[in-house]
Amino acid sequence: MKITLDQFLIRKKNLKENTEIQIISGSMEPFIYTGEKVKCSPCNFENSVIGDPIIFWSDNKLICHFLIAKHKTEKGNFIETRGLNRFYNDPIISEKFIFAKVTSPKISWFKKQIFQLFNRFYKKP
Repeated sequence: MKITLDQFLIRKKNLKENTEIQIISGSMEPFIYTGEKVKCSPCNFENSVIGDPIIFWSDNKLICHFLIAKHKTEKGNFIETRGLNRFYNDPIISEKFIFAKVTSPKISWFKKQIFQLFNRFYKKP
């Protein structure tokens, strides 16, 4: 589903705890499946943690991928993400496009660690 920047900003402003979002692709399978509804809560750069599945706005849609790196620069704060079924990282994203953190289904600490280990072997875009 297409979502414009204005629509994204309105949704972000009105986001509540445990809001349901439907996943539109298989990039997070087998942890989160296409069509599955996940619960998410507001999130920002400061309270996001490496390994968290987060939802962000890019290419006129909401995307759910793992947070793999955070960067503080003089130009602002940026994040790096990657889907589980990708062999490369997403382009760097400004913190203003972070939408939410997935709160359910819970992804165990162990699964997050496995993902982080495998992430070391993947190339950047």
